[in-house]
Amino acid sequence: MEFTRNIAKEIRTSIVDVVQEFLNVNYPDISITKSTAGYDGDTLDVKLQLFSSFNGETQAEADYKKYANLLRLPLEMLGARFNFGGTMFTVKGFKPKARKNDIIIAKDNGGEFVANHQSVKAAYKLHMSRDLGNLMPQEVV
Repeated sequence: MEFTRNIAKEIRTSIVDVVQEFLNVNYPDISITKSTAGYDGDTLDVKLQLFSSFNGETQAEADYKKYANLLRLPLEMLGARFNFGGTMFTVKGFKPKARKNDIIIAKDNGGEFVANHQSVKAAYKLHMSRDLGNLMPQEVV
């Protein structure tokens, strides 16, 4: 019997389900972030990528910290709450494989969205400059 696309997909899915169930019971701070399967005739290769959140951060938060310097993103923007397009959002992390909308942001009501990092950074800087302006002493006339 040769491996086909459907068989490879079915086996990979089953492996992911079993491993995730094992992790949930024994290692709840570890999750599967990616799974792939490649086949060639009578050989099937299944690869799992796991992420450990033992330090309390998500994969998206870890990715934000990893890529912040490269994209000139302020580290303090991660977790910051600010006005973006007339709505208050909090930056939750970064999606390194996304080409355009690569910053994960969340509304106060819990809805999660993605946006372009340049737009989010500009809105964050504008919001911060307005907040700092409110703290500046006012000239008395």
